[in-house]
Amino acid sequence: MREFVEMWMSLRARLIPFPGSSIAFALFWLVLVNHASVAQIALAAVLGALVPPLTARCRALRQPVRRFDAAAVLAAVFLYDMLVANLVVAGLVLGPRRRLAPALFAVQLDMDDPAAVALLAAIVTLTPGTVSVDLSPERRTLRVHALRAPDPAAEAAQIKRRYEARIKEMFAC
Repeated sequence: MREFVEMWMSLRARLIPFPGSSIAFALFWLVLVNHASVAQIALAAVLGALVPPLTARCRALRQPVRRFDAAAVLAAVFLYDMLVANLVVAGLVLGPRRRLAPALFAVQLDMDDPAAVALLAAIVTLTPGTVSVDLSPERRTLRVHALRAPDPAAEAAQIKRRYEARIKEMFAC
């Protein structure tokens, strides 16, 4: 019996090396398609088995979170900013055009970890009214476009204060 269990575990490890990710991906697929037919469940299982091993190289880029309290604060700040930004953007879109003050500005980064920089760029892009446009090859300058930025330097300082500082604290980088 022990040999059978060892053989089964070895086979499972080769076929599905990331079982947690596979299950999460399959469930995400089913939620995304919002339909649980036999065909969709089979497709979810196949995708769950194939996608995590194909994206395994990306796992090496993950930076471990060193301070979960800082991560919780970052998440709370981000959710609050998203709520406020949604209201501001709705007002800008529905209001007079003269209230728009689009700007393209640079944020000089004090971190160079790829995972930390990618998280900052994602947060900026996911916040309504701003989008990460470009990252310099040396990963030291993030260019951002804002729908309303009458003072681009103040916007860059706010991104550094509200997000970059907390990301650096979270990853201890």
